[in-house]
Amino acid sequence: MPRSLLRAAPFLLASARAWAAPACGAFSINARVAVHEVAPYFASFNIDSSADRSFFLLDWRAPALAAAARGVAAAGGAGLVRFGGTGNNFLVYDAPGAPPCVRSAAAPRRECLNASTWAGVAGVAAAAAAPVVFGVNMFPRGDEKANHTFDPTNAAAFFAAARARGDAIWGVECGNELGPDGVLSPAEQAAGLLALDDALAEVYGAAPRPFLVGPDALGFHAPAPSPPGFVPSADVLAYMADFVAAMRGRLRAVTHHEYIEINETAVLDPAFLDLTAEIAAQVVARVRAVDARVEIWAGEIGPHNGDGGPGDGRPGNCAGNVVCGRWGSAMWYADAMAAKARAGYAAFCRQDLIGADYGLLNVTTLAPTPDYWVLALWRRTVGTRVLAVDAPPADARVRVGAFCGAAPRTATLVVVNLADAPACLAPPGLADPLAPRREYALAPAGGGSVAAARAALNGGPPLALAGGALPPLPPALVPAALPIQLPPLGVVFVNFDTDADACGGPPGAE
Repeated sequence: MPRSLLRAAPFLLASARAWAAPACGAFSINARVAVHEVAPYFASFNIDSSADRSFFLLDWRAPALAAAARGVAAAGGAGLVRFGGTGNNFLVYDAPGAPPCVRSAAAPRRECLNASTWAGVAGVAAAAAAPVVFGVNMFPRGDEKANHTFDPTNAAAFFAAARARGDAIWGVECGNELGPDGVLSPAEQAAGLLALDDALAEVYGAAPRPFLVGPDALGFHAPAPSPPGFVPSADVLAYMADFVAAMRGRLRAVTHHEYIEINETAVLDPAFLDLTAEIAAQVVARVRAVDARVEIWAGEIGPHNGDGGPGDGRPGNCAGNVVCGRWGSAMWYADAMAAKARAGYAAFCRQDLIGADYGLLNVTTLAPTPDYWVLALWRRTVGTRVLAVDAPPADARVRVGAFCGAAPRTATLVVVNLADAPACLAPPGLADPLAPRREYALAPAGGGSVAAARAALNGGPPLALAGGALPPLPPALVPAALPIQLPPLGVVFVNFDTDADACGGPPGAE
């Protein structure tokens, strides 16, 4: 932006706020320096191999799955797919040179990952243009759990075949939720992951081998409503820190699982949603005390968890929760991603693509849930640099996250309106006053509630994949001086041109 326009911007902003006041909330963003930079793969998702997540009931070659994955890829950015979950603790791999896998429902339980199923999963990841982080079973023989050892032979056979095929496997984990409940100590789980790394060194030779991620610690669970003074589990924090130390600098990312049990009331409670940031702050402080450089991932994070799954004769994963897989979940999702990014996390691996009631796709119809559109718009508009919101809106029900945009010299606000009435914000002071803003306002279709099954964009019809492809998702173009309008229960992505320092502008720009 020319300096003359930069000098004029305060006047234009003051005029806009005067026009908007007193109804529209003011807020302030500091964009001189980014407070954090997330990884390019920050907004990612999981594929869970658990039987009660319908993994073995799904056709992973279904065109609708590939179409949904391509739709997210078309939104821009470079994500990853974490192939993990409790089910991976029971997988044995059919691979050349490995003994045939025989499924067993009795202890020691085992499920078989055959070449056809894996090809389907890998195809979905490829359609999303996303490499895989593969969760390896630490107990492939079934007796290692008692002996606290890991035999990498079966895994090595799988990875040798994967390398020969050219599969895009980017990282590995070893063991899912093995601590801190006493299954393994941090040192024992670290020893398993290091043994896997040594085996992969032989498989890959001089070529780059998958990096190491873990420990996928048994997660933080915040009940809804949460008791006053709720704090994250000290045992989980200690397990993560001790695991990082035991990995002796060979760990790319430290991971934990997290489920705050949202319901139709909690998802509209700012204090409850703030638990996501509180957990993040404690994780970052504890991990950074051990390692200043390791990435921190929400390796498995979702709005609800529970036993059972669709189609298996038991209650679904949401136990009758009307928010799961519906609009309320999308509100939590946008807010939680902004909170983790602001706290210093590198990746947010959403649980999961499909298989649970709270997934990005409906497990019965394969149609996108409202959460899917949050991911698509995040990937389209949000970049890697996180900006500080120095002065948030006075109304705690209007929650603002600020980022540099996915395109150069742009910025994006992610705004969640928890109120069931319209709201508005004063226009962002960093915006180029001569260029219109691009606004993507998601809301429950038909003006519905947090239980709405579908989302709408900018007041249009319910969103759906069109002919197996992502619909155009055009923004509303809004003059820069006008207030930001927030629909009831809305999630609004506000993208605008800027010359702010942190987003690629010239030195001294504001």
